[in-house]
Amino acid sequence: MPDQSPSEGEQERERERDRERAVVPTEASRIQDMVRAAGGGGVENHRYVILAQFALAGLVWYTLSLALAFAWQKASFTPLFGSSTTTGQLLAAVLTIGGLVYALRNPVAQEFSTEVVVELRKVSWPSFKETRQTTLVVVVLVIINALILGGFDFLWAKLIKVVLSWGTETS
Repeated sequence: MPDQSPSEGEQERERERDRERAVVPTEASRIQDMVRAAGGGGVENHRYVILAQFALAGLVWYTLSLALAFAWQKASFTPLFGSSTTTGQLLAAVLTIGGLVYALRNPVAQEFSTEVVVELRKVSWPSFKETRQTTLVVVVLVIINALILGGFDFLWAKLIKVVLSWGTETS
């Protein structure tokens, strides 16, 4: 019975095919290469990510504490710690800290946040002069549009008064 094992040449061709398959870049590896090329993943980017997550947690805590205090008060629950505001703040703090710890420990969230910082570094931000000029153009155009719409409103109001007065005239 002939030997069924692949020859040395076939084994080498199989290994070469495996290497080629392993080298095919995936979308994730392309993004990681771009992040590395743009200086991503560094300590400075990570610092911005952590700072942004803490700032977002503070905003979430504030909003959630107001909403929970309002809901606690409207539901007429007995305050657990003196007042419904304190109860809402405590519940919001517990939920926010839990969410922050989850975000800080989640590698997917950290990688996404770092990629956001890297992309923001690539943005060409307008100068103060360009921003001021663009804002001025927007304000002037809004005023012009408001005057045009106000004029049409005034004319339509007068026209409707005239049309409605035709039916009430007595001969």
